[in-house]
Amino acid sequence: MIRSVAIASASHRNHIHVHATSQELISPLRPLMLTLDTQLVPLGYQQIADLSDVAKLHPPTGAVYALITVAGQTVRWRDDRTYPTASVGMQIRDGRELWYTGDLSSIAFIEESAGAELNIAFYRPL
Repeated sequence: MIRSVAIASASHRNHIHVHATSQELISPLRPLMLTLDTQLVPLGYQQIADLSDVAKLHPPTGAVYALITVAGQTVRWRDDRTYPTASVGMQIRDGRELWYTGDLSSIAFIEESAGAELNIAFYRPL
């Protein structure tokens, strides 16, 4: 069961069209297209500028989706209630996005090397 995917595009007004080609999820030779057939309501934003130690999301009440954008350096994440390290965990490379659904309080991040930043938008269904 895929709970999260790297995305190429998103729209919170109509539908979300997800196109995943990252090595973290699938072979880059076999792109995956997912469509979430619901409208989304934006609930808030969080920026995490210091990922030198493990960082967690602070979702607003009611949030069930998070659009997570990575800037600066590759980060690693885990959502199995075990913290990632700079060498263990799922990677999200600089410039990539992760569309995450699941327990938003259980996902944790850390940078592989100094300079990573996360920008997160939170949503709920309409």
